Amino acid sequence: MNQKNLEPVINALNDLQCDAPKNLHEKISNTLKLLRGDDEFSIMKSKVLSELEDLSESSHLESYARMQLLNIVSLLEGL
Repeated sequence: MNQKNLEPVINALNDLQCDAPKNLHEKISNTLKLLRGDDEFSIMKSKVLSELEDLSESSHLESYARMQLLNIVSLLEGL
């Protein structure tokens, strides 16, 4: 899996980071670092999905941002 295939996921996370409260920016940044890392795809995907699950459970996440997050999970699971 090359970086080009992950581009929609990375772009969506960047958009989410712009909309998310400041206290969630670090978690989203960590997720982006995982996507750009050197791990095998299946391992990276598992780590990223775990991070996204943690993010989705945050009480600081607005409902529209939560919907964006679910769309990102769908994009990633489709790869």
